[in-house]
Amino acid sequence: MQPMSIDELERAGYLQAPATAKECSCGTMIIWFITPAGKWMPFSALKDSRLTPHHAVCQRVKNFRAADKKHAERAGVKKPKQLEMFFGRK
Repeated sequence: MQPMSIDELERAGYLQAPATAKECSCGTMIIWFITPAGKWMPFSALKDSRLTPHHAVCQRVKNFRAADKKHAERAGVKKPKQLEMFFGRK
């Protein structure tokens, strides 16, 4: 996704979430939007006041993904395979 203004995001079906902007541990401010699919997505402002998905600029994104995987493994969570989801078998 290329950087967009707030107006462009809203025209594309994104809604600015009712959450306050917060600073990520990487030092970048995050503005939350709700995607057309209803999921929350963090965006970061660039110098030209356009927004880009935060994962595109975050220096620590790999650390977060590794931590999520580690927590899921520790909790014994496994993603179901497609056959398990639809037919209840492996």
